Amino acid sequence: MKIHDLILALRPQLPAAKVMSYDFTSIAFAPYGSYWRQMKKISVLKLLTAPCVKAFRSIREEEVQKMIGSIVFLGEKSFNLSQKFSSMASDITARAAFGFRMKPALERLHQKIDKILSDIIDEQKLRKTRNQTNAKSDEDLIEVVLNLQECGTGTVSTTIEWAMSELIRNPIVVKKTQAEVRNVLEGKRTIEEKDIKELHYLKLVVKGILRLHPPAPLLLPRE
Repeated sequence: MKIHDLILALRPQLPAAKVMSYDFTSIAFAPYGSYWRQMKKISVLKLLTAPCVKAFRSIREEEVQKMIGSIVFLGEKSFNLSQKFSSMASDITARAAFGFRMKPALERLHQKIDKILSDIIDEQKLRKTRNQTNAKSDEDLIEVVLNLQECGTGTVSTTIEWAMSELIRNPIVVKKTQAEVRNVLEGKRTIEEKDIKELHYLKLVVKGILRLHPPAPLLLPRE
């Protein structure tokens, strides 16, 4: 990918991506060229700078503590860890970008999608009453449902899931990581981001996970 990135930089012109990215104007689906390079430049210089990332530290710490608290509250009950990671990553991104969590917005979006699908179903019923061929209509309905379906997984939640998976497979690494955390934090109940710089072994573990399972290169389709 590092050597041949420009060759594989173009995204396929998917109908769903065209609609959701406003005619391929988002940085994720824009074709490689001057526009995409300008978008990348703005992202790097304005959005992903160290001061900007540090400005949202409190949001990240709050959402991590919220997730940990919800897990502790469940006690011995089983739960879906992947959903916890995905929800936490979505809430961090939404609060940093829009100032609120994703759930209320998703509920409103869900209501809008329900209304759209209801209108499509009503239209299908009306066409049947007019004795029209339903083959094309059924195909259109399936296409709309697939286009509306949420796809993809955030890089944050994907990386955390792989980290948990690798740690479970390597108990020796788990013990070393736990020992470092306990020695450095010395019983501190709330971990802050500034504490991470002292966790050298943990940072090596994270780098190893990213080397083995890089989520970004394969996250979006390429031509």
